[in-house]
Amino acid sequence: MKKIILPILIAVFLFGCHGKKKKGDDDTSKGSGIASNLKDLSSERQIIPLICQRWVNKEDQESYDNSNGIGNVNFPYRSMHFFPDFTVVKYPYMDLSFGKWGFDEATKTIHIQYENGEQEAYLIKAIGAKDMMWINQANPGHKIEMTAEGLVEKNSKEDPFYYSNELWRNKPTHAESETEIRERVRQCIHFYHLYLRDNAGRNEPSIMFRGLPSCFSWYTGGIGMQDKDKLDEQWINCFYDKDEAMQAYSIINDEVMTKKYDWGDSTETNWIKQSASVLKQMGDSLK
Repeated sequence: MKKIILPILIAVFLFGCHGKKKKGDDDTSKGSGIASNLKDLSSERQIIPLICQRWVNKEDQESYDNSNGIGNVNFPYRSMHFFPDFTVVKYPYMDLSFGKWGFDEATKTIHIQYENGEQEAYLIKAIGAKDMMWINQANPGHKIEMTAEGLVEKNSKEDPFYYSNELWRNKPTHAESETEIRERVRQCIHFYHLYLRDNAGRNEPSIMFRGLPSCFSWYTGGIGMQDKDKLDEQWINCFYDKDEAMQAYSIINDEVMTKKYDWGDSTETNWIKQSASVLKQMGDSLK
């Protein structure tokens, strides 16, 4: 497994200054307060701004919370991500779908049209900054509890799950040029920069990587590469074929991971925040 290291070491493993304890699919890292790039919805009373955040099926969230960060526990994680420009991303930790949504004020119903042609409608029975009860009209006898954190990116385009930040996961329908593959790689790295930055800003008690396509291994103060023969099939499937996935892997492994990056203040104790900063530098190196 190829890795990037501390500036004081040979550049084969991207490490910061807090050791190299390996992270599993999920990890715990706490802090205090929320970041300046996030908005607190706790005082919001309008329905549409309350809808516009990331909602998770409450049962799934409880299963995750009770898993103690064990990444291979088999349970769904159904999340819906609504944005103010009326785009929506469904189940990014599972089978990702993009769509557009609208809200019928009279009936308190969310209508969703997905790009794959499917449609859904959800009747909102109750909503607050952190809790929502809705009914999928395809199953009107079943109320679904949803949970949220009541926090959103002030600039929704900097949310990791915003539509344009997820396009790299769309498998191309034709062979891509080296320029296109490099851009797909850059978008992948940019997504993980935003994802770690967002998690650090929310002071999440844990960070979930399970279900997200990746070629990386995560460490305390470090970012590594998965072994080629154990590379995530989901990540390979983001490319036209395996050959192009291996070309993308080589761009990261042989080019991006061999450069030196600024790990920032040596007193920083939050590995997620530290790694987010380095991921931005990694992405910028491909521009």
